[in-house]
Amino acid sequence: MTESELVEGLRAGDATACRFLLDQYGKKVYNTALNLLQHPQDAEDLAQEVFAQVFQSVGGFKQQSALSTWLYRITVNKVNELQRSRGRQKRLRLPTDLSAKEVASNAATDFVHPGVVLENQERAQILWNAIGQLPEN
Repeated sequence: MTESELVEGLRAGDATACRFLLDQYGKKVYNTALNLLQHPQDAEDLAQEVFAQVFQSVGGFKQQSALSTWLYRITVNKVNELQRSRGRQKRLRLPTDLSAKEVASNAATDFVHPGVVLENQERAQILWNAIGQLPEN
């Protein structure tokens, strides 16, 4: 399915086009959100919001850029909206004895990126293979 066929299908409300869009771009949108938010559940929720907005506003897509570019821009805008709203919430709800630096360091230590986990697993496998080839002495 070409990009213009996909856009026309989305405009027509074709279920096949919707499924194709989710299959082709779902992981990309999720990974973009995950890299920016560093929280898997938030990234998943945000990806759903992105696709809801795409389905609602595809009629206004002028096809002057690639569909992937449009999806990326919507994703980044949604992330920015979420972070702005959280910034307002944090200012209102944070205890006065916590500094912004402590909050940021706590948030950073809670996140483990799936790519980093996979890379660490690969490194561990290489290490164990090398250890297995060492002589007994």
